[in-house]
Amino acid sequence: MTPTVSAARASWHTASLDSPVDGVPIRFAVLKPQQTPRQAVLILNGRSEWIEKYFELPDWMDLGDDTLWVTMDHRGQGGSGGTRSYVTSYEDYALDVSAVLEAVAEDLPYAIVSHSMGGLVALYGTLHGLLEPRALALSSPLLAMPTSPLPYFLAKPIARLACRTRCGQLSTGAGGHKRLAFGGNPLTRSLAGFNRVCQSPFPFVPPTFGWVEATFSACDAILDLEKIQTLKTPVRIIGGSHEQVINPAGWSTWCMTAAPASRAPIEFIRVNGGRHELLNEIPRIRQRAVDLLRSWLERHLLLPDS
Repeated sequence: MTPTVSAARASWHTASLDSPVDGVPIRFAVLKPQQTPRQAVLILNGRSEWIEKYFELPDWMDLGDDTLWVTMDHRGQGGSGGTRSYVTSYEDYALDVSAVLEAVAEDLPYAIVSHSMGGLVALYGTLHGLLEPRALALSSPLLAMPTSPLPYFLAKPIARLACRTRCGQLSTGAGGHKRLAFGGNPLTRSLAGFNRVCQSPFPFVPPTFGWVEATFSACDAILDLEKIQTLKTPVRIIGGSHEQVINPAGWSTWCMTAAPASRAPIEFIRVNGGRHELLNEIPRIRQRAVDLLRSWLERHLLLPDS
């Protein structure tokens, strides 16, 4: 199936709710199916992304007329409230996700499709019992922090010190795709896709020290063997062979740790030629990514006809 411009784009309904954590408004969107829904798919985007960026994904994945689609802006980005690019803990992210699902998906079985930071939110929330998806399909998940501009032995204590001295909401100044030129960029081989990222309707804000510390903590937490041994959710990770935004070593490290210990199947598949944004890539690479995500959900989420 060749991805097309979404005919259902105008059918997304956008709303907001107050976070159960601290009352911060969380913006979300719902795409209702033509039939009574039997399952739901939640799209969790990455840091600095926004819900409209993935409005075409339901058309591309084509999971049928009985699937409810949900997506949301994480706190501190997009149209949600909160300090930009800041979080105290990934538990806050996961509790926001749980609140959105409870509000719109109710008791429907659901799966999560994610990009980058959204994958860490999904995995952290699942391992800590805050989320109960039928399947996780994670595209370029952030499972290990990049080793530049600072190595871990410097970045971790600096972020921790900043948070202890009440500087957690200060910007690190790191990361800035809007300062990049298309040629050689680490995001995508697609010029249209690159322009789409750079033309975000929301301001790009570099991560804060608080976000950095919380992300280091979450990356450590998902390697907890006791929690992995309770994992019953099948996980497929797909990552580009030319990943340069996050540390791709996190994928193999987590899979090698989780596969022998988990009660559920764990898979990692490399997408040849892909950069970080597999769902925003040239058609050949994007189609491969979509096929891998869809087949995993078809195997583990879709319910048989009654």
